[in-house]
Amino acid sequence: MTFQIHRGLVSNVDKTMGFRAGSSTFSLDDPSVIYYSPSPVGGLPLNPGDYVAVAVTRTRVPSAKLVALAYRKLGTAESAHTLNAWWPALCVVLGATAAVLWGTDGVNHLNSLVALLVFASLAWAFGSFAAAGIVRLKLMRSACVVLNALDSLATH
Repeated sequence: MTFQIHRGLVSNVDKTMGFRAGSSTFSLDDPSVIYYSPSPVGGLPLNPGDYVAVAVTRTRVPSAKLVALAYRKLGTAESAHTLNAWWPALCVVLGATAAVLWGTDGVNHLNSLVALLVFASLAWAFGSFAAAGIVRLKLMRSACVVLNALDSLATH
């Protein structure tokens, strides 16, 4: 999975979570391009008029094309920040916990092929949930490294 860096002035900030329950949206210079930020804890840290670089990737969320992974306010000494890293972290914790709990309890009740197949399927699903969170967290970290490497003076 890869990401792109987009730069511009923040506009059309919707912190009311109207796009999807528990999400915010914003635009940069082109108001027709909407960036999605899932489940903001503490609200979206961007305000209209902020000059930022945003790391984005495609999303499978219906009606949204780009999800914001991280941002950096340009023209300041501020470093890059992830946007809502708690969501993929929650995927890792819940997925790993469920896989372990299912695995330790489920093995004791395997007395048929059907039970084994169900157990294997659920363990795979929970493990995939955790793996998806790990991949997203690594992508967010990579995005922060790239954003921090940007020369804020050269981006004006």
